[in-house]
Amino acid sequence: MHDTFTETQRTRLLFSIHGLSLRDELVIKSLVRLLDHRTHHHWTYSPENADLNIFGNAAEDVVSDSGSVATGKYVLRAGRIRQYPGPFLSLPVNSNQLELMLNDSGMRIAESKNSTQVSFDAAESTSEFRLLRWPPAVLLAEPGRMKIATVIMGRALSADALAQKAGVSVQDCISYLGVLQATGYLAVNAAGSGNAQGELVTQPPVKEKVAAGLLSRIRSRLGLTR
Repeated sequence: MHDTFTETQRTRLLFSIHGLSLRDELVIKSLVRLLDHRTHHHWTYSPENADLNIFGNAAEDVVSDSGSVATGKYVLRAGRIRQYPGPFLSLPVNSNQLELMLNDSGMRIAESKNSTQVSFDAAESTSEFRLLRWPPAVLLAEPGRMKIATVIMGRALSADALAQKAGVSVQDCISYLGVLQATGYLAVNAAGSGNAQGELVTQPPVKEKVAAGLLSRIRSRLGLTR
């Protein structure tokens, strides 16, 4: 479930279906709509220019082992029997499996889209970054990412300081920070800002202050104050 994701953090992604029977296509479309309250991304059907292309075994296309189609789009194979390497959705469709495949595909697509497009100026030394929560394994697979995530899990650091402590290049650090922000796992403390974006602002302990004041008055009446 995406209970840790707000609607503003959920990226809108498009999916298409090719080479499946009308029945299987309708089932997948219906399940995607039903799963919308659980998936990490908001999926919408589009026959063209989709981010995720679901291909049946009969569909003609060129797919690499990693699941990338020749056009650079992400591909998910579907069928009764696995005939190709890469991500595979078994038919008839199981809702739990479809949810997992959509979340995994969505993470990879978001990472690919944002690996070179960072929405904040991570190179600015006054900006600091901290993890809001531990990212999933799919976002930690590449070398150096586990170290980066570990360093900023408990404290906020600038990109330069983070790269130095994690032992990675500044460019690799900036690229990964962009991925983390795009997928809703990063708090950004911009230059001159007192609070990191995405963080909950801590409220003053009103109850504690009231209790302390009341206790002080009671002690005063009893003559216990110094």
